Amino acid sequence: MRPLILLFIVGCGLAAAATPAEAQRRRAPVRVRTTRVPDAGMVAVGGSGGYTFTASDFLSNGPEIAGNIEGYLTPRLSIRGQVGTVWRDITGLSYPGTVQPVFFLGNVVYNWEHGKWHPYATGGAGVYHTRFDEAGVTGSTNDFGVDFGGGVEYFLHLHTTLTGEGLYHAVQDINTNRAFFKGSFWSFMGGIKQYF
Repeated sequence: MRPLILLFIVGCGLAAAATPAEAQRRRAPVRVRTTRVPDAGMVAVGGSGGYTFTASDFLSNGPEIAGNIEGYLTPRLSIRGQVGTVWRDITGLSYPGTVQPVFFLGNVVYNWEHGKWHPYATGGAGVYHTRFDEAGVTGSTNDFGVDFGGGVEYFLHLHTTLTGEGLYHAVQDINTNRAFFKGSFWSFMGGIKQYF
């Protein structure tokens, strides 16, 4: 009986000594590494869709999609490359047709931090490769253009944002086989962006 009591006392003593050590392990503060987003050296990719409003009397307004990649020089300043396209119909003329610019842009973007909201301004330039079909006659032109505008990002998560943007694209007139069309247009888009 004595060995059993002795074993019980030793076991209780060991358990009592181990409990404070276990409690200290559980109560130790957890260190969380905070990350600034965006920050210098980060990259972001995004996609967006929206609608455009043309300056031409003979082209319809139409849908637009775009994809971009952005590199951050500082938390506030980035360089963005963007590829997008717009679909438009020829209207108000005696023949049917379509005009579809595909643009390749390089922009500088400056953002301001306001918690989860990051408004930004942007401006840049690029090439607008426009394919057209006029009553079955096809062709394409390459024109230079500039764009400027702004938008806002809303952080859903530390590395994921919803975006909204308005841009004015000032583009040279489009010279097709049969007509000249004003190439400039407004675009309003919404999308999603992921930081890495």
